[in-house]
Amino acid sequence: MFQYIFSSILLGLLILISDYVFADKVFILKQKSDDVHNSVVKGFRDVVSGVQIFELDADGSVDRAKSMISEVLKKDRNFYLFAVGVIPTYAANELLAERRNNPVIFTLVFSPERLGRLPKNFCGVLMRPDPKEAIEQFKNNFKEKELIVPYSDSSESAAEELSREGKNSGVNVSIRKIRTDLEAIEFLQNHQKVPLWLLPDTLLVNPDTVPLILNISSQVPVIVFSRWLVKLGASFGYEIDFYEIGRKSGEIFNRIMKKEIDIRKDKLFYPKVKYIKKGEE
Repeated sequence: MFQYIFSSILLGLLILISDYVFADKVFILKQKSDDVHNSVVKGFRDVVSGVQIFELDADGSVDRAKSMISEVLKKDRNFYLFAVGVIPTYAANELLAERRNNPVIFTLVFSPERLGRLPKNFCGVLMRPDPKEAIEQFKNNFKEKELIVPYSDSSESAAEELSREGKNSGVNVSIRKIRTDLEAIEFLQNHQKVPLWLLPDTLLVNPDTVPLILNISSQVPVIVFSRWLVKLGASFGYEIDFYEIGRKSGEIFNRIMKKEIDIRKDKLFYPKVKYIKKGEE
C-alpha cells in the first residue's frame, strides 16, 4: 500500500516537473548572416546571461535549418531555440512543435498566423508596434478620428489589430482587403480624403505605388512604416530597430526563465519602435 501511494506521489511530481524546462543552453538559429539578423542576435546576447549560447546560421536554406535542429536534438534533449527569421521559425515549427523541453522564441516573422495555431512551446516578438500605442500616437498627432488600413493576406492580422484597438480608443478604423497589384493601384488612385495607415506589405507599397502614396500624403495624413517614406513626404511613420527586437526577445527569454511568462498563454509580444514626424526625420 505504501509503495502504491509513494509511486502515485512520485508520478504526480514527475508530471508536474515535466511542465517546466531545466535547460541551460540556448541555440540561436538565424536565417542568414547580414546586418539585420546580426543586429537582432547582438541585442539578444546583450541582455541574456547565465546560460550557454550557441549560434547557428541556416544560410537561407530550409533544409539546412532543419538539419541543424535535428543535429542539436541528437545531442541535447533540453534546450531553448531562438529562431531569427521565417526559415528557422518554419523549420522549428516542423521539428519542435509541442516539445515542452524545447521552448522556441521567434522573430523577424511578420505574419506568424501563417503557421496556424502557435504550438504551446512557441512565442514570438512581432515586427510591428503595439496597436494600442500606435493608435494613441495617431490620436496625439492628428485631429481626424478615422483611418483606412488596406491589407492583403500577408498583413491581415496587423490590420485587424488596428481595427480592434480603434474601437477601444474612439477611432474609426476601416480595413480594406486588397487582392492584386491592379486592385492596389486602383485603391490608391481613387483614395478618398481619409487618413491612410500603410502596413509593410509589398502588394501595397512598392516602386509602382510610392508616387501614389506621396500624392495622397499631400492631402491627408499617411502613416507609414519607414523613415525613408517619411523623408519622401509621408506625414508620419515608425521605425523598427532590429537591435531592439533582439533585446526584446532576450527580455522575454529572461522572463520565461524566471517563470514570469507562461508561453502556453502569452504568445506574442511587441518591440519598441521609434515614431517619426514629417520634418523631424
